[in-house]
Amino acid sequence: MYQLRILVVVACSVFLPFSPAVLAQTAGETPAAPTPALAPENSQLPPLVVEGDQAKKKAKKQSAKKSPVAAAPVASPQPAPPQKMPSDGSGETAYGPVDGLVATRTATGTKTDTPLIEIPQAISVVTRQQMDDRNVQNLNEALRYTAGVQAGDTADTTTESFSIRGFTTPYLSVYRDGLREMFRGFDSVTEPYGLERIEVLKGPASVLYGQGMPGGIVNLVTKRPTDIDLREVQFQAGSFDRYQAAFDFSGRASNTDNVLYRLTFLGRDSDTQVDYVPDDRVYLAPSLTFRSDSRDTTLTLLSSFQRDDTSFLDGLPAMGTVLFNPNGKIPVSRFTGEPAWSDFERTSYTAGYIFDTQVTDAFSLHQIARFASSSYDRHQIQNRGLQADQQTIARRARLGFQESERFAVDSRAQYKFDAGFMKHDVIAGIDYSKAYFKTNMYQGAIDGLNIFNPVYGAPVTTPDLLFDDQETADQTGLYVQDQMKLWNSLNIVGGVRKDWASDRLRDKIGDTATEQKDDAVTYRLGAIYDTPMGLAPYVSYAESFTPVSGTDRLGSLFQPETGVQYEAGLKYQPVGSRTSITFAAFDLTRSNVLTPDPVDIDFLIQTGEIRTKGIEVEGLGNLTEEITFIATYTYNDAEVTKSNDVDLGKRPTTVPAHMASFWGNYEFKNGPFDGLSFGAGVRYVGDTPGDMLNTFYVPSYTLWDTAIRYEFQDMLFAINANNVFDEEFVSVCYSEGSCYYGNRRSVIGSVTYKW
Repeated sequence: MYQLRILVVVACSVFLPFSPAVLAQTAGETPAAPTPALAPENSQLPPLVVEGDQAKKKAKKQSAKKSPVAAAPVASPQPAPPQKMPSDGSGETAYGPVDGLVATRTATGTKTDTPLIEIPQAISVVTRQQMDDRNVQNLNEALRYTAGVQAGDTADTTTESFSIRGFTTPYLSVYRDGLREMFRGFDSVTEPYGLERIEVLKGPASVLYGQGMPGGIVNLVTKRPTDIDLREVQFQAGSFDRYQAAFDFSGRASNTDNVLYRLTFLGRDSDTQVDYVPDDRVYLAPSLTFRSDSRDTTLTLLSSFQRDDTSFLDGLPAMGTVLFNPNGKIPVSRFTGEPAWSDFERTSYTAGYIFDTQVTDAFSLHQIARFASSSYDRHQIQNRGLQADQQTIARRARLGFQESERFAVDSRAQYKFDAGFMKHDVIAGIDYSKAYFKTNMYQGAIDGLNIFNPVYGAPVTTPDLLFDDQETADQTGLYVQDQMKLWNSLNIVGGVRKDWASDRLRDKIGDTATEQKDDAVTYRLGAIYDTPMGLAPYVSYAESFTPVSGTDRLGSLFQPETGVQYEAGLKYQPVGSRTSITFAAFDLTRSNVLTPDPVDIDFLIQTGEIRTKGIEVEGLGNLTEEITFIATYTYNDAEVTKSNDVDLGKRPTTVPAHMASFWGNYEFKNGPFDGLSFGAGVRYVGDTPGDMLNTFYVPSYTLWDTAIRYEFQDMLFAINANNVFDEEFVSVCYSEGSCYYGNRRSVIGSVTYKW
């Protein structure tokens, strides 16, 4: 059966490039007429192509550049004008740029280009403009103003940390262009300059994507080649000796508009608020799009290279950060490693493609595939706890190397048809992923460190080999989904999926090997009713599963964790307004969680359960032509409802009950201040438990961010400040020995030239 699934995956991987549309054009046949772009019913937002801010700014720049004397026309052959992709009237698709803060379409929630107001589940979209307005430097910063998401706010640059609806596992929750990244811990981090948008699907998503945490997923939508010429060069300088240069070029590769290109680059040399911890990066992402004359068939090749140089940032004791320490407060800049030894270097590559072909007006084929390779070299000094003198921490040295190779492919067919008063949009697909990890870890001894008066230079004993592992994990999934529209107002989404997952681990030191196989069936069902006034109430049910490695006391393999969510809400897109508001109430349960076996506490059993219940409110858009806003509020009642450990009835660590944020921006449209804009934001995160017993809490904090920008013709000058009042705070504690300070004030000035 396993070999049969592999053959099916291989067959699906090769049939798409040889679809009838492609073969017809290869043979020189006349392609079918393109499908007309139809605006979906009940579209709530006005057209943005003509009236949008970007179009207005472009027209104003062109007007300013006109010569007083009109030049005589010169006859020359011109390429065909660019044809717009199917849209809702605004020129927007689920995969391309958004004019402003409000996205109207997404593919993350259904794997089809669908209006957000037709999806019965809460989805947030962070557009390119929002990222640019706030000048985000990493994924955590990009997610700060998103309801239901607690984004990490520390100086750690080795990994990304965030939680959705109270559940944290980024390496299972991050997707790119609809394919899971499949990294483990420190394999990869995101460069936001290479993204067009970031989409957060809240709640279980296994029916579309397979194994994953119940809180939801973050889908990164990569910048793709554009029809319109794009030329941008940017320079930044700021706090902690931060210097960064970037460029983004895109357009037609030649006189024909059948080949498009894009080249995105970023280079950074920077320190951080912690001594001896740099944040250096080189990022390069070339891409090409090939498309037929009819636009029925497109092939986009995507690739990237990224190199990161930084150092591990280990947690600090609670005593001296959150709790009282008679020796005083530990400085925010304190480094607990060894400057001459600590280091972290990571290199990653990706290459893949996105293929789409419209076979008939009703039938289309889609495939996306990506290969990724990464490696890192890790020299880390770990904090092992505060000693009795309350000023010395015990330490150990770890030297680690990891190499990984990851491949994923998703092939699906889409068919649209009418059946009486009901319209159907059906997809059926198969996806496959495989990841290989080779990890070596060495451990050595090192003297402790006085965290109030550090003296660096302690020698590291020759590390001994701790483990030498090779792991291979794969997953195959078959899925079917039907989006049904009744009476042009009631939208029902239903889906089912079957997954097979396996994990094989080889311990080369002990010369042992273990293998675990799991399978699961997950479901999803939801309905949303779109009223003429722009109100859309909805209800939905969704499931997830996550494989769990290991065995219980009797030697039985652990079963996958499961997640079940019930959600009800209301989406509102006022007619004639560029504003979107979403209210969601959810009840989410994670089951089969590991907990100590009461018969023998040296073993674990799967009787644990965590439940989160809450509400989310998110609004964003234009109050007037000059004023835009983002406003969010999150309430999350999280509790360990079943456990054989001391955490029974407790709130899980790091999960706040309340979060809120607001960002506002005012832009002068006319007059002497035309081109000038101001932005300001405030973020509140409630207190969080610092350990599983809830014996102490990390205090709540409120931070302010600001921005000022001035745009003149092709130039944009900006200054962004985060934590503008330089609040000293602890962002998170995972235990009494592992607390992290939040980011202090950071000011970055930037100059961008577009032409």
